[in-house]
Amino acid sequence: MKSTGLASQKQQIDSLFGRAEDLYRLVRDGRFRYEFEIQADLARYLCIRVCGLVDSAVNQLLAEYIDVHAPPKLARFTSLSLGRQQNLKANKLLELVAQFNLDWEKDLRQFLTEERKDALDSLVDNRNNIAHGRSTGITHARVWQYYRPVLEIIDFLETKCLA
Repeated sequence: MKSTGLASQKQQIDSLFGRAEDLYRLVRDGRFRYEFEIQADLARYLCIRVCGLVDSAVNQLLAEYIDVHAPPKLARFTSLSLGRQQNLKANKLLELVAQFNLDWEKDLRQFLTEERKDALDSLVDNRNNIAHGRSTGITHARVWQYYRPVLEIIDFLETKCLA
């Protein structure tokens, strides 16, 4: 990630994954109690943070694209009209990208393999379940499994927006 703000958020999440692994080692060694509850809490928190990274990345990258490519008055109008995008499942992301560039939407549709689409959609679904107090079976391993494909989506968008 080239954007300083996004790279910082990614680094914070990477560090969180590392701290979670350290904590899991303590649990496995029997030096910490509440093993299952803590693992579940950390998995939910990681899910929320990774989803937040996606939201921030898409909003920031599109705003930067608008600032560079639109006249100031149009850029302001477009940014205000766009608002702050959240809960960006694959189809919603495709629709949003199509508003900017139909070629990008076509490229993104091809780039979104089932693995990437499922990772993004599953993270958003789990985040919404967590936020509304519903049960979720999200685990640390599952969030980690979804993290790489989601980073690939962000990198893809960054390449398009900052080219």
